[in-house]
Amino acid sequence: MSIVRQVAEIDTGKIGTSRHAKKQMSERDIVFRDLERVLRLGDHCTLEHPNPKFRPEFGSKDGEVKIVVTFKARGMREIAAATIVVTASKRIFVKTVMWSDER
Repeated sequence: MSIVRQVAEIDTGKIGTSRHAKKQMSERDIVFRDLERVLRLGDHCTLEHPNPKFRPEFGSKDGEVKIVVTFKARGMREIAAATIVVTASKRIFVKTVMWSDER
């Protein structure tokens, strides 16, 4: 189980969000429960993802990995959460939330 899924399922208190992410969520009518679902059930974008901004990269500090997680619930648009995963403390910081499908 990935750190992202583990934190989203077991300890949501370790999920932090930036002001920007909160603003984006508000503008898109995405609630924290939706974000939890994205992190718990979503797909982690890989190095082969066709969109370079969705590919994972190492963070500026040791033990940080920047990844994008996407999830599409039935009847909803696909949500993407750009996150920083701090592996040592098993914490997740969501930098931004966006629609990842084209409209």
